[in-house]
Amino acid sequence: MIPGSSESIKSQEIQVDFWPKLDAALASGWGDWASAIGLIVTVIGFGLTLIGVWRSKSAAEKAKQAVIEVQQDIRKIDTVAELSAAISAMNEIKALQRKAAWELLPDRYSALRKALITVRSANVAALTEDQQTRLQQTITLSSNMEQDLEPYIHGPNPKPKVVARWNATVSDHIDHLQEMLVRIKADR
Repeated sequence: MIPGSSESIKSQEIQVDFWPKLDAALASGWGDWASAIGLIVTVIGFGLTLIGVWRSKSAAEKAKQAVIEVQQDIRKIDTVAELSAAISAMNEIKALQRKAAWELLPDRYSALRKALITVRSANVAALTEDQQTRLQQTITLSSNMEQDLEPYIHGPNPKPKVVARWNATVSDHIDHLQEMLVRIKADR
């Protein structure tokens, strides 16, 4: 704008007119209405903020629950895999005992115990007392069979009746583990 031009003069008049008009509006009670409207807008905004916070909290709780469920599903998958590995190892143990492959058996007994201990440790809260007892019995059986086998590794073969008894016991434990495996698979 050029000083002294008609545009400059109009701009000054508007600025001069604005303050007296504002003062008159405030004096007429309009300012009280503006304050009241401002308070209402503030209260509504605060309420909307609280609703947003509540929704965020709810979403966080749902996400936390979803994470817990995924962890439980992963643990279940791992348990099924470990129990399947244990059953497979026990079937292999039976076959190796029938073939008198004594040198190979200690490693299989060890692998069996490892799988069963993993299942027991990872599922303390999820397994029933009976299932925990069965797992411990099978772990103990594996350890005892390894100790019983030691004299035969470099010595005479055990009598066929001993091997038959070992295999019958292993078969019994396989049946219990298979039942446990089916129940765990069926649970959700």
